[in-house]
Amino acid sequence: MQLDRTRIVVRERTQIELMDLSLHVLRAYGARLLPAAVAGIAPLMVLNELLLGWMLGPSLYDFGIDFLPIRYLWNMSLLVFLEAPLGTIAATVMLAKLTFEERPSMRDVLRSVWQAADKLFICQVVFRGPLAAWLLLYSARDEFSFSLAEFWLIILVGVVGLVRGNRTFLPEVAVLERLPWRSPNPMV
Repeated sequence: MQLDRTRIVVRERTQIELMDLSLHVLRAYGARLLPAAVAGIAPLMVLNELLLGWMLGPSLYDFGIDFLPIRYLWNMSLLVFLEAPLGTIAATVMLAKLTFEERPSMRDVLRSVWQAADKLFICQVVFRGPLAAWLLLYSARDEFSFSLAEFWLIILVGVVGLVRGNRTFLPEVAVLERLPWRSPNPMV
């Protein structure tokens, strides 16, 4: 890793400069970022389909319930809000490696994510709400319990939004910095 020879100049940027830089990064590294993004997003897509796919099943339309596609989209949007930082971790690691290395491999990226898996699970899955949302939606299979689960899911998303606002880059720090659980210095 060559910290003095980055492909992207590390400096403070305005919002417009960040948007412009993101387009340049997508043009230059999009093909390398896509497999990393798919590796993180695909398992969550399968899980979301298992949790919410029943809402679009043909048996529900027999009862004349026509608002389920809207509820499906609403609940899927809430899940994606909760899962987005988790699903993009591999792409974040790939982008960091592309910035500081010549040719990072997908194996190196997945190894870095795996090394931080315990911290990511605690920080991103437990504290940031996806685990609670998954359990809520898994336990709710009839109309009344699902409405109750939706209520708690909305409350959860509001709390997670506040928490995420205070610790914006927690997943990225956990996976890129590789910080220990506790400081080796007992005074800290």
